[in-house]
Amino acid sequence: NQIKWEDTNFYKEGIDFMNLYHLRYFVTLAHLEHYTKAAEILFIHSAKLNHAISSLESELGVKLFEK
Repeated sequence: NQIKWEDTNFYKEGIDFMNLYHLRYFVTLAHLEHYTKAAEILFIHSAKLNHAISSLESELGVKLFEK
């Protein structure tokens, strides 16, 4: 039997789990130490990068970067 994502409590509760994109965003931002430059390199809007980093911080329970 294969479990469908929609059938899990995680999906129903709307929990946002870190994914490989978020980790890639984190590594890029850590390397460049600049949100706008990292967003440009990643070809995303800086708001999306900020949201991804905020999601990681919430999930991990720690602040990852000083602004």
